[in-house]
Amino acid sequence: MKKTFSSVNYIDFEFILDDATGAAVSEFEFQETVFNSSGSDWASYNVQLGFGTGAGFTPSTAGDGLDFDAPDYNSLFSFGPFSSVTIGEDSLTAFGGSFLDGTSASVVFPIDVPDGIGVFTVRQMVSTSAPVPEPSTWALAVLGLVGLGVVARRRKRSA
Repeated sequence: MKKTFSSVNYIDFEFILDDATGAAVSEFEFQETVFNSSGSDWASYNVQLGFGTGAGFTPSTAGDGLDFDAPDYNSLFSFGPFSSVTIGEDSLTAFGGSFLDGTSASVVFPIDVPDGIGVFTVRQMVSTSAPVPEPSTWALAVLGLVGLGVVARRRKRSA
C-alpha cells in the first residue's frame, strides 16, 4: 500500500474484518510505503489504534486486546529513516532521524486483533517537532544524575 501525506496531519484507515480464521487473536503485519509530500521534514511518526474516524476517533484502551503485539513485542517494527521506536500497547512513536519532504520510506508494524473486534482504525500522524520524553524517562535521567553526584561526593571524601 502506498500512503501520501500532503500535509502534517493524520490519516485514518478503518478496517472491517471477516473472522474467517476462528482464531482467538489474529496478527496482521502492515507493510506500506509512506510518501512525505507535506512540504515539511518530519521529526516523528506516530501510529495509534482505536475505533471510528475523524472527530469520532476513540483511542483503543489497555487490555481490550487490540494492540501492537503486546506484551511480546517480538515482531518486526520498521519506520524508514527513524532509528528509534517507542512501542506501547495501543500507540507507537518512531523518532531519531528526519523524514525529509519529497522522500518515501517503508513502514512495517504488527497489530493483534482479538476475536470479537470486527472494526478498528489505524490512525497515523506525523510531527515536525521531536517527541517530548515520557515523565518516567525524565525521572530516570534525574535519578541517574543524582546517583552520579553521590558517587562523586563519596570519592571526594575518601580522597
